[in-house]
Amino acid sequence: MGLAPGKSLGMVALAALVVASHGCGSSADGDGSQNLLLEMVTPSTVVPGTNLIFYGDGFPTKDVGSLRIRLSATWPGGSASHSGEAVVLDQRTAELALPLRFIEAIQKAPNGASCVAVAEALLTQSGHRTKTRLSFTLTAQLTLNPILHQISPTSFSLGEQILVHGHSLLLPSEGALTLLFAGSFQPDNPAAAPLEVSYELELTAVDRTLASAEVPAELFSVLSGRFSGTVQLVNRPHLENLPETTSEPLTTSLQLTPPFIQELFPEVVRRGQYLYVRGGGFLPPGSKSGAVTLLELEGEFTDLAGGRRNMAGRNSLLLFPEESRCPSLMRMVLRAGGGAEGGELGREPGQFRGVATPVVYFGDQEQRGVPFPVELTVARPLQVVYLKFLESFDMGFQQFGLWEARHLVKQRLVEKAQGFYDGVNLRFVTQRPTAFAEYSVIEMAGEDPNGKGLLGLDNTVGKDDGNLRFDDVIGGKNAETRERGYYAYGGIFINSFMGFSPTLANGTEALASDRFDDIFGPFAPPLGGLPATEEQVAELVEGDELWEAIRVLSNLLGGTLAHEIGHSLGLAYVPERPAEYHNSGDNPGWLMDAGKARPFLERAELDGHGPEFFGPPSMEYLLRVLPPDDHDFLEVLSDDESISCF
Repeated sequence: MGLAPGKSLGMVALAALVVASHGCGSSADGDGSQNLLLEMVTPSTVVPGTNLIFYGDGFPTKDVGSLRIRLSATWPGGSASHSGEAVVLDQRTAELALPLRFIEAIQKAPNGASCVAVAEALLTQSGHRTKTRLSFTLTAQLTLNPILHQISPTSFSLGEQILVHGHSLLLPSEGALTLLFAGSFQPDNPAAAPLEVSYELELTAVDRTLASAEVPAELFSVLSGRFSGTVQLVNRPHLENLPETTSEPLTTSLQLTPPFIQELFPEVVRRGQYLYVRGGGFLPPGSKSGAVTLLELEGEFTDLAGGRRNMAGRNSLLLFPEESRCPSLMRMVLRAGGGAEGGELGREPGQFRGVATPVVYFGDQEQRGVPFPVELTVARPLQVVYLKFLESFDMGFQQFGLWEARHLVKQRLVEKAQGFYDGVNLRFVTQRPTAFAEYSVIEMAGEDPNGKGLLGLDNTVGKDDGNLRFDDVIGGKNAETRERGYYAYGGIFINSFMGFSPTLANGTEALASDRFDDIFGPFAPPLGGLPATEEQVAELVEGDELWEAIRVLSNLLGGTLAHEIGHSLGLAYVPERPAEYHNSGDNPGWLMDAGKARPFLERAELDGHGPEFFGPPSMEYLLRVLPPDDHDFLEVLSDDESISCF
């Protein structure tokens, strides 16, 4: 039999354990506060290296206590005992290793030993102890002679999990379990010569009757075809003086099917975004065999202007998976590079119509999968900017007296920064994106590590003319930037904004304004204010002193954030001076003017000044490199169970 869709081997194993286990449990002794319970134990036959698995309830995990299990075994004419601390895997599962002396003693019981397990749970903090017991029967042997019943499914793809059904299988703690293949493999291509197969596949047993393994490229090759021959189970005990044992050979016929695709998603994808391919028979890059699965796209690409490009034959596009942890799922990234990086598809927006084919390469072998019809929309580039709020940034609110209002300021500063980019394909997010591989990061910090009291700094290397980089990191130390003679540390530095206070700047800050002290004086301890309380924040009224302090600080931070991100995108755009980082001269309200040309009142939007905005040259540039589109920004893939292996 094969696994049903969505059914894990763990579920199968648990079902097998329920059937195979036996015994009777009792409820917890004492006050029963822990509800400690032993319900069943497996395996019923033990060998050197066996770990008994106990199932029940109320097992204390390592962080809250310990579980000790005492075993007593009796049989006519003999007895044995063992006591040890169990390894608690979760509240319902615990594992106890059995010593060799205990197993050798039970081996003397011809019909098995009657066993009683007494479990005692100890809670570390309270010292509370609870006991329970379970009766069961154990038999012991030094070796097990495996029996092979069947392999399922008999038709499978590369990387798929096959199940081996049998009896007397060694568990991982006891030894190695392998499956010997001997026979002939005939590829589906009738012109291909048959391959002789002699291979030993490592298995993992979940109990005495069931084991599993993933189908590797080394087993039959990557070519689709049929294996005819025999298979045998081999038990190799870890204990050196014990012999390996082999099952009787089983004659079988197995079909290896070509890789296939069931779905490509999302149907609308952008540069730097993950594209997922669901199907089967995918081998990940960097696998032991060296095999790799690529995605070939053949068809026609139509750009937004209606121009068509042939992508068939020699012009077809091969996409390399960025990652493939599951044999049933690949993910790749549409990048703006070229060729194998997927740049030919990620370079410009449009519509691709054609077929997608998974292709597996292994040495000199190539196996093409089943073609899958595809319609894929490549939307216009979206620059995602992740705001990484550091602890020092939050601490900086204390000097403003706005610690209790920090969540409101952070929310509003993001809204303020986003407002500058209305109509531009840029999105600020406060959670690390999961749908994109390429996104910018900017650190929101406290003190300026450069020691210059900078409000913010884009410390990326060189002017990114055209926003060719989608994954800038503005923050931390950039050694290359320092080597070029610029300040090394980037980010937004909230502590430096106190420099707008003429009282605190003491004449050293040209942009200082008395209005700063008016706004923040009631709350900022350095200015003699009393920090805002939780109650004041809860009763916030638009227009009052606290509301105005929150608004102004949000404007200051949001404007600086938008300014530094603008630099990372390639601003300021000055056609006649392409190497410049700021607009020429003083242009009232222009966000990309140099700092000295942006007075406090303009930044804060006070007394009729402001708001700031991107000047016409800057907005022209932004609309050119990040034009808007009608497609929604989707950030829901991380909630899809189908991609949980990533």
